[in-house]
Amino acid sequence: MLRAACQRFPSRCQNPWQRTRQKASRPRLAGKGDGISQEVEYDGLWGAIVTFPRRQPFATNVIVATVKTSVADLIVQKAEGREKIDWQRNGAFTAFGFAYLGIIQWFIYVTFFTRLCPQ
Repeated sequence: MLRAACQRFPSRCQNPWQRTRQKASRPRLAGKGDGISQEVEYDGLWGAIVTFPRRQPFATNVIVATVKTSVADLIVQKAEGREKIDWQRNGAFTAFGFAYLGIIQWFIYVTFFTRLCPQ
């Protein structure tokens, strides 16, 4: 009975992580898309994770810059010999990593320079 229902309504029986095509912006063609992200085929959750940087480069940049800056400050605080972590300082570094290194530098190095030097 379940097999008959799946043959009749196949969309109800598919695994939600089983995607064969993910819509993402395409490389720049006639002014469309951001020119960086790609349309990538993947299957399953692991495929979605592995292809995320190619599909969402801006989000990847922001995540990496934020985490990297926070972890770097934690390492430096431990290297300074502090017994307790200064979370207010770490929060300031994390905000800097998110705003400046993640967002502003994306627009400088990716958006501005690709328009300044398109080839």
